[in-house]
Amino acid sequence: MNHLSLIQARKLVLVSQGIHRETEFGVGYTGVVNTIELLSYVQIDTISVVERAHHHALWSRLKKYSPMLLNQAVAERDVFEYWSHAAAYLPMRDFRFSLPRKHAYLNGEQHWYHKNPKQMQYVKDRIAAEGELRVKDFDQQRSQSDHAWGGHKPAKMALEQLFMQGELMVSRRDGFQKVFDLSERVIPDSVDTSMPTEAEHLDHLIMRFLSSNGLGSSAEIAYLRKGFKPLIQKRCEELIEERLIVELVVAANTILHCLISPRS
Repeated sequence: MNHLSLIQARKLVLVSQGIHRETEFGVGYTGVVNTIELLSYVQIDTISVVERAHHHALWSRLKKYSPMLLNQAVAERDVFEYWSHAAAYLPMRDFRFSLPRKHAYLNGEQHWYHKNPKQMQYVKDRIAAEGELRVKDFDQQRSQSDHAWGGHKPAKMALEQLFMQGELMVSRRDGFQKVFDLSERVIPDSVDTSMPTEAEHLDHLIMRFLSSNGLGSSAEIAYLRKGFKPLIQKRCEELIEERLIVELVVAANTILHCLISPRS
C-alpha cells in the first residue's frame, strides 16, 4: 500500500491540474484545446462577476488567454458543449463517451423537463429547414409553472431536451445564448460516433478523472452518475490487479486511487 501525506496529495492534484507551470498546456489556440483535452472538461459558469469561471480556469493556465480562443475552439469543432457532472466544454475527441448519457435520455430517462414530442418535432423541423436557431428565435409564451424560477418557453424546454438526448448540439454562442443546430451538422466527419461498451466507458471515466486530478475515490469518479459507483469500484479493483492504477492511503485513513504514471 502506498502512503501520502496531505501535503503530498495536494501537490499531486496541483501538478495533475497543470497550474504549477505557466506553459504546461502551450499557448494561444493550441493551448486552449490542449487544456480542455488534458483536464477532460472545463465546467461552464452561467454567472459573470469579473468573468465567467470557465475563462478563469483557462486564463490561470495559459499565457495571453482570450475568451475568443474558446469560441474559436467550439467553432472549429475541436471542443463541444455537453454535460459532464454539469454543463461543460469537452474535447471533441471524447465525443463518443457522451453517447451513453444521451441514449439514456433518448430512451426515457428524465432530465429537467417532461418530454413534449409535438413541440420537440416542431423545433427540430424548424432547425432542419432554417439552420441554427436560438431560444429567442421562437416566439412563444412562457409555460405556467409552480417552480420558484418560474416557467420557460415550450421551445426552450424542447431545445434543451433535444440537446440532452443528442439530437441537437450547441454550434456556437451568441453572447452567452446557445445557438442550436442538428448534431449531424456539427460533428466533424472524422469523429468516432460509435457507442462505447460499458467497459470502455468505465475505463474512460476512471482514467480521465485520475489523469486530470491525480487521485480520487470511486465515489468522486461516479459523482452524479446514477448507479455507477459499484461499477466503478469493481473496475478500479480490476485495474489495481492489472497494475494500471494503484491504491493510496492519504493522511493515514483516506483510501484513494492514482494512475501508475501520472503526468509530471
